[in-house]
Amino acid sequence: MGYDQKVYLSLRSDIDSLASKIFIFLIAGSFILPIIFSWASIVDELLILSLLVYSSFKLILKGTIGRPFFSLVLVFLYFVLISIFFGYNKSIVQVIVQSIIHIKFFILFYVLVNLYKKGCSLLYKLTNAFFYFTLFGLLGSFLFRENFYSFFGILPEYRNDELRHGGFVKSNFLAVFYYLYFLFHFAKLYYQGRKYKPVILLVTYTILLFITGSRAAIILMPVTFVLFYFKYLVSKIGVDGLKLIAIGGVLFILSLYFYTDFIEKTFTNINDIFDLNSHYIRGIMIHLSVLIALDYFPIGTGSGTFGTVFSQDSDVYEIYGVAHRSYFRDMEGIYDSNISSILGEFGFIGLFILIVLSYNLFRFLRRKGVPNKVLLSLKIFLIFYLCTRSILMNTTLALISVIIFILIINENFTNFKCVPEQGEEV
Repeated sequence: MGYDQKVYLSLRSDIDSLASKIFIFLIAGSFILPIIFSWASIVDELLILSLLVYSSFKLILKGTIGRPFFSLVLVFLYFVLISIFFGYNKSIVQVIVQSIIHIKFFILFYVLVNLYKKGCSLLYKLTNAFFYFTLFGLLGSFLFRENFYSFFGILPEYRNDELRHGGFVKSNFLAVFYYLYFLFHFAKLYYQGRKYKPVILLVTYTILLFITGSRAAIILMPVTFVLFYFKYLVSKIGVDGLKLIAIGGVLFILSLYFYTDFIEKTFTNINDIFDLNSHYIRGIMIHLSVLIALDYFPIGTGSGTFGTVFSQDSDVYEIYGVAHRSYFRDMEGIYDSNISSILGEFGFIGLFILIVLSYNLFRFLRRKGVPNKVLLSLKIFLIFYLCTRSILMNTTLALISVIIFILIINENFTNFKCVPEQGEEV
């Protein structure tokens, strides 16, 4: 190996080491600083910008463009060009920025997974610290209610005049983190062959999620348990045992129906999807996105025109007669469904692109040795939150998800006692 090549490899190693530490501080800052300083939301965008600069620099040093990065560049160019020539937003800057925001999740994933492919102990420590930090906030909110928020100078979060418990983090964001953090540890315990700890973990995190009030995350908990333990339950307790579990599940649902408004609100929200005059903004956005995708088949109305940060005062809202409603005037809740934003702005072609990017993501995870049960759980999670949250566009949600995805990739499940089934369908 020549001197120049040694210098080159040493430079790459030093850059990777420095970058991994810088990004840890930026990631931590994007979670913590906005709680203390209102201006600190710019840390999110600084993180994305620094990742793009780092990726470009790495590509220059490496001399090649990886397939994932190349595919994201193509998607970005398509979004920009289709929006400039056929879209309603005439600001090229807004179109470009919003097009990057649409693929933010995938940018974060492929850059960070490359950066931490040789180990992620710093990322693991950060995640554990963040868990205990948020747990303190959640329990503080639950026990002391508004007094907790008043003490720390944090604006409380309400839904239908009821306090939402999130502590230092928005309740729905916290629910995403807790579910993924649960899945990571639950899978480890399962593949280590532990008998009781996974169930204890399931019960503990279900209680935490009930405190946050996030319906989507709560629904995912029993789904995940069944995905992992269905074959075991059939083999150990038989069909009669499963019937008893099913009866217990029905009784549990009935108790939710009679003693809480969980079931009633869930069905009300589903019904409101079909009513543009309802007050369920997520349902309104899903309904509108389908109408737009059909009317502007197959390309949609372009970047920055519907359900995104640059869609304020969009002509699209005027066309569909909703611009006068407070949700669209004040830009409240219109980002809540990622799939609606994609479908409205880029039509059925945009939806197809999203499916392809997601397929490539899970194919990558599978090649990295992620077990099938974990893969299926992550697929269901992504589908749920594409419909109910802006998981691809919101930096906090995207970071939370990507970090746990990377921890799962770096966890060598095949070294555990219970090796994942080979050839199992996903």
